[in-house]
Amino acid sequence: MASLVERIIQFLESNGENISSFSARCGLANGALNKAQKKNGGLSAESIKRILLANPNLSADWLFDRPSGEKGFLAEPEEKYIRPNSMPQEQDKWAIQLKQEMQELQRRIQALELKVKDR
Repeated sequence: MASLVERIIQFLESNGENISSFSARCGLANGALNKAQKKNGGLSAESIKRILLANPNLSADWLFDRPSGEKGFLAEPEEKYIRPNSMPQEQDKWAIQLKQEMQELQRRIQALELKVKDR
């Protein structure tokens, strides 16, 4: 079973990126991903959040090794993203939904961090 860091590396390589450019694009500390890969370690919740925010096509289910069908690392296309000419009510609904999703992702990340600490 691939680790979270191995999956991130697989994703960035599939996009033709190297670790340095991916880290810079995601706002990660220089060398954080290299260090995690070499030490077979993990990443902070903040780093994972930055990666997911910078890569909306990255499936969190795939990244956290939860069953996601045959779609691999690509997230399902979302209709909920704001379109340039959308109504304010749509934007409010989208913002609330996005906030709820972020809270759920933060809970999942914290649970994973606790699991890693218990090892």
